[in-house]
Formats: sequence, structure tokens, C-alpha cells
Amino acid sequence: MQSDHARGGYTLSNLLSAIRDPGLFVRETERVLLKRKFGREFGQGIDVMDADWDNLLILDACRFDYFAEQNHIDGELDRAVSRGSNSREFIEANFADGRFHDTVLVTANPFVERLDDDTFFRICYSEVLEEWDGSLNTVPPSAVVETAIEMHERYPDKRLIAHFMQPHAPYIGPTGRELVERCEFGVFNPEMERDGIPSDGIVDVIEDGSVSEEELRRAYVENVEIAIEHAESLVEALDGRSVITADHGEALGERGLFRRHYGHGPRLYTPELRVVPWHVVPADERRTVTAGEPESFERLDGETRDSRLQALGYK
Repeated sequence: MQSDHARGGYTLSNLLSAIRDPGLFVRETERVLLKRKFGREFGQGIDVMDADWDNLLILDACRFDYFAEQNHIDGELDRAVSRGSNSREFIEANFADGRFHDTVLVTANPFVERLDDDTFFRICYSEVLEEWDGSLNTVPPSAVVETAIEMHERYPDKRLIAHFMQPHAPYIGPTGRELVERCEFGVFNPEMERDGIPSDGIVDVIEDGSVSEEELRRAYVENVEIAIEHAESLVEALDGRSVITADHGEALGERGLFRRHYGHGPRLYTPELRVVPWHVVPADERRTVTAGEPESFERLDGETRDSRLQALGYK
């Protein structure tokens, strides 16, 4: 069971902790004020499973503004508000309480292991993680494309979700690869996801001048371009109505109320993290979808799962 703090609530104990720790007090105060401000301006997040689609392509950590600038896929682009500022929140808010036995989920995101075995008709996860590229420290987007096409061919009467890891770091474009070689840049501090603190690695290399914010943004843009390129190839291979969206966005040094934000910590309410693309690619013919008895969900062993999470910047 989640704690009150994990659910976004506050107990006397953690309030006292925040008061004793000035940095924590500032962060938590900012969270509360940003949530109120964001709610007034943008409202509640979208329930992606209630939306109208045959194929849902999720780009991990993809901001609306950067997607809009780089996108060349035909269709209708709109904004959506995500229910999470990181993958764990998104997955729990959209999937954890439902039963979607008419849907196959193909994902490279390790937080899917928090779901029950019968949440989807099939969760295709361990097969995707087998394509882990050690030189990139992530699952390449081509592996998600290939597996999603295979799953659609095997289950043509199911809705399909394909969750890419890009544009989430590590940055695998030319700028990102150069920065990794220069200063081991691009993999977030594992503590960031747990505590919502900006990645020390990113802050340190920017503050000491090893990496400029311009380079950070260029590396991110390259990952956005890579993600869009592979999303387009998958859309072209599938029938039915496709929607391209994101689980959350990415902070790239924008100032909140009291501090600059980097990455995507939990329980944060900023446009950079919560406003995501909702790009509809219509189809002349829709898929006929039927539910089925859920298939088994093959999970990774604990050591492999933990090493993948740490490489991606998660605790």
C-alpha cells in the first residue's frame, strides 16, 4: 500500500520533516502551490484508456512543444494533460485499477511490473527488454517497433499500446553520445525518481560549465526526432486509428516558483511535465476489437530489473 506521501497526501510526520529540512520544505511548498496553479489553468488529466484509438503510441518523456516543433507525421495535433509527471504515476493512474482484456501492451518501461498479471490481455515486456542495447544503456526504439508489429499480426483483434523509452534519457543521438563520452552525461541520478530532487548529475555538469543548457536541449531534441521517426514507421505498419502521445514531459531548466527543474520528478505540476502531445492519425477503416482471456505476464528477474531501472535513472 502506498504511503500518504506517495499518494500526494501529507501526515504530521512528513510535515515536521519538511519543516526541519529547509530544502525539503521549499520543494514541498512549491509542489502544493504549483498543483493549485496548474489545476486552475489546465484541469484534470486525460484517461488514455477511455480515449478513441486502435493504436496508442506512447513516447516516454516527450514534451508537447518539442513534439510540435519536430513532428512531420500527418494528422491532427492537440494538447493533452497527463495524469503523471513521471512514468510510475502515469502507469498507476491510467492502468492499475482497470482490466483491459481487449488490449496488448508492448513496453520497454520497467514500471509496468507494478501492474497485476491480468491488467491487459497481454503485456509484452520481457521480450522487448531482451533487446537491451548495452552501448546505449536503453532499449532502442526499433525493438519496440518490431515487437509491436509482431504482436499486431498475432492479435489483429486487439487494441495495441506501444510504449517507447525515447525521448527519455539516455540521449542516443550524436550530441547525447558525445556528451556521454565527455562527462558521462545523460543518465539521471537514481534518487531523483524517489524523492523528486533534480538530478545532481545534470545540475552539476550545467553549473560547472561541462554541459550547457543549449547542449542539453539539443541532445533532447535529437531523442525527440528519433522517437518521432520510429513512431511514424510503426503508424505506417498498422491499421486503424493511431494516437501518438506521451506519459509525461521533461523539464530542461525551466524555473518553477522557487527553483529550476530538470528531468521529471514525481508529483510535479508544470506545463513542461504535464502537457503532452495528442496526435491523432485517422483511418478509413477501424479495427474490430474483442476481449480475450489474459495471457501470462513474464517479468524480469530482480537483478536484471534493478539494473535496467538504474541505467534509466530510476531507483
